[in-house]
Amino acid sequence: MENKQFTQIEDSVKALSVELTPVFNEIGELRKTLSEFKETKTLNALIELISRITKTARRHNIDTKVKLKDNQDEFLVGTNHNGLGYEQNYSSQLTDLTGLGCYYNNQTEREIFIRKILFNKEAVVDLTEVIKKSNQKTFLKIVNILKKYNLNLPFAEYQEKEIDYINIDTDNDDYKIKIDLSRSGLTTFLLNNELLSGSVCVDFGNSNNKPELKILEETNEKLADISKHTFQNLTINEVKLCFFLTKHKESIINEIKASRTLLNDAMKHYTDEQNELNELLQPILTLEKL
Repeated sequence: MENKQFTQIEDSVKALSVELTPVFNEIGELRKTLSEFKETKTLNALIELISRITKTARRHNIDTKVKLKDNQDEFLVGTNHNGLGYEQNYSSQLTDLTGLGCYYNNQTEREIFIRKILFNKEAVVDLTEVIKKSNQKTFLKIVNILKKYNLNLPFAEYQEKEIDYINIDTDNDDYKIKIDLSRSGLTTFLLNNELLSGSVCVDFGNSNNKPELKILEETNEKLADISKHTFQNLTINEVKLCFFLTKHKESIINEIKASRTLLNDAMKHYTDEQNELNELLQPILTLEKL
């Protein structure tokens, strides 16, 4: 026989699930937009172009050094038979940025470095002088496309900085609600105190891109006497946080919608940039197949 007192708790948690459904739906739309955009991406046109047009028969260092990493000195940049690269502090060899001679395959980091180099006016002038004359026109077209859209970060890095973490104000300036979307299988809601270290958080597993407060069948026979259901990974403190989230539901929904608007705008710029870069890349790929 189910415990009537516990039924009140169970009904409250079920009511929470209903209350939070509009928030979960908005997150689902945001995640769906992200996943659809990633599915349309194939070749990284920028890296593919740079790998082909910056190769030189012998090594050439350029005069301009470029700051590639935060809190580190500027790096010597150059070209060789692999194409564009930079010199690490511990080696006189060029670390390849094109992927052809890489010992690692962090495409996002390589694209960050390439963009930083190509957004440096002095480095562009120096590189134009050392690459083959037959490639110089295409190289400058690439630079102009990048300047046109002014996207300093690869999309993956932009997503991490601008989309994966959503901050929502509360009725107390010291407290913020934070939504962490960085893990594909989970959505985390946190309540942070700006003055104190630590936070209260609750994780929801994602189902069809959106978080879900899962109500499962109780498998423990003794506990099933109290309730036939169990709420996956939901402690009393997490229930309290869920109640707090419902108080700020409208603000949360508005911030998620704002993030989706920001994302849609960014995706259009990234898509347009990639389309223009692809127009330069496709003739080169066609020639390679002949």
